[in-house]
Amino acid sequence: MKKYLAIILIAVLVCVMSLFALSKIKHNPSIIEKPSPITNNQTSSFDFKMIKEVQKTHKENYMISPLSIATALKMVSEGANGNTKAQIDNLLKDYTINNNLNVKDRISIANLIFIRDTYKNDIKEEFKNKIKTNYDSEVMYDEFKTPKPVNDWISKKTYNMINNVIDDLSSDFVLGLANAIAIDVEWENKFECNKTTKEEFTKDDNTTVDVAMMHSTNDITYIENNNAKGIIKDYAVYDKETGKIVDERNENTVELEYIAILPNTNIDDYINKLDNNELNNLLSNKKEASKNLDINLSLPKYTYDFDYKDFQDGLINLGITDAFNSSNANFSNISDIKIFISKAIHKSHIELSENGTKAAAVTVFIFEKNAMVENKKEVIDIKFNKPFIYIIKEKNSNNIWFFGTVYEPLKWEENDINNCKID
Repeated sequence: MKKYLAIILIAVLVCVMSLFALSKIKHNPSIIEKPSPITNNQTSSFDFKMIKEVQKTHKENYMISPLSIATALKMVSEGANGNTKAQIDNLLKDYTINNNLNVKDRISIANLIFIRDTYKNDIKEEFKNKIKTNYDSEVMYDEFKTPKPVNDWISKKTYNMINNVIDDLSSDFVLGLANAIAIDVEWENKFECNKTTKEEFTKDDNTTVDVAMMHSTNDITYIENNNAKGIIKDYAVYDKETGKIVDERNENTVELEYIAILPNTNIDDYINKLDNNELNNLLSNKKEASKNLDINLSLPKYTYDFDYKDFQDGLINLGITDAFNSSNANFSNISDIKIFISKAIHKSHIELSENGTKAAAVTVFIFEKNAMVENKKEVIDIKFNKPFIYIIKEKNSNNIWFFGTVYEPLKWEENDINNCKID
């Protein structure tokens, strides 16, 4: 009996000690090692493909938003079918979108489907619901005698940085899809205005130009590998609901960073080789300022607009061909009306200064119906002004009743007008 009591007593002590240990862990999480958060450092291959495509044809200031383009293309894909959908999905195969990054008055990511009133009932409800649910999209109906309602929406969503995107809408316009993205954010550590100086900037052709150069020390991260060097500079952390700068980072905040890269070779060569491996390698080789290391940054201010005029050609080069072809386009998930993308638009704007960065981009796809081919009356001119043959036969028979040739018709002077009688 004593033996059993001893066993029970030991068991009770073990339970008590276990509960005590668990209690200590619960109130002091540092006792146990927290699992490292799972992060995905893979940038979509789409981003690199899009960048390289733009670089092929532009050797001046340009800026695109792969996010805006990809989001708009994903909305297009929701309405596509067959080979049209396969081409879009193949380009975007590893692209994921987070729609929950808006910050009041600071970060705006918005989507829109705009439909001409005439075709309101022709656009499938399932498609509209997908766009509204999956992309938090607004839906706009209008007679669209002018594109002003859409242009006004874009201006509002880009904090008035991008205006008058669409010039006109044709009589065959059915619907459009748009994504607009804009940021107006401050640096976590601003540049001091009194430190901005006039300095020379050497352009690609080795000529120089005077620029406004900003300067700061030790509030950046230095990055370098065998192919390039650069910096990472943080923007302030914003609360989504209030749009105010906060110190704590949590699920209700958004933080952005700015990465500037100086290739060791020319820009073309570097961009052509830029991929996930190169970018991750560069970003992983970091140096922080310390008592033994000062990091001095000189960064020029810049502001410009960019209109990607050959955007449609760029997408075609990347494999999206059927969507723009009036004969091959398959958007049967949008409507039973035969439609295709008649226009692709991508525009952007950026301002980088001592205080922070204002940037915006918009992507718009315009869908039109296939114009009906007008049945024009065929006109044939034929003159029997040289030798010819003839056949006389019964209409419903294959038998030739008469076959003849004419090498020389009746001469004019041989014509007997009196022999012509009209009843």
